[in-house]
Amino acid sequence: MVDTTRSVVPHHTVALIDARAARVRAVWDRRCTFAAHYLDAYLLAMRNTVSAAIDRRVEGAIVEWLHGQWPVLRLVPKRWILLAVRPTSVRLRRSLSRITFALAIPAGIVLTLLTVGR
Repeated sequence: MVDTTRSVVPHHTVALIDARAARVRAVWDRRCTFAAHYLDAYLLAMRNTVSAAIDRRVEGAIVEWLHGQWPVLRLVPKRWILLAVRPTSVRLRRSLSRITFALAIPAGIVLTLLTVGR
């Protein structure tokens, strides 16, 4: 019969394993605390980055449209036109976002009701 009350692993090895597990747990706790503490800053940075990318694309589309409508504006440097177009592109992005959400929410509700109704 095998004696299961005695550990086959030496005591100093168990102590090392416990110490390492405690260190890993402490590092994990610090990382989670760090992540939770800086989550708002991360989300804000991501939102600003995505908004800036959308704004640049909208600005580029407006500049291209202006060049197509008024070929004389091709003589004006693009960066000057971008400075004039920037406030308009921000307003356009905001209104397009609102329109997209206003259309997506009822569509999501209808799809949810169709899925649940089956």
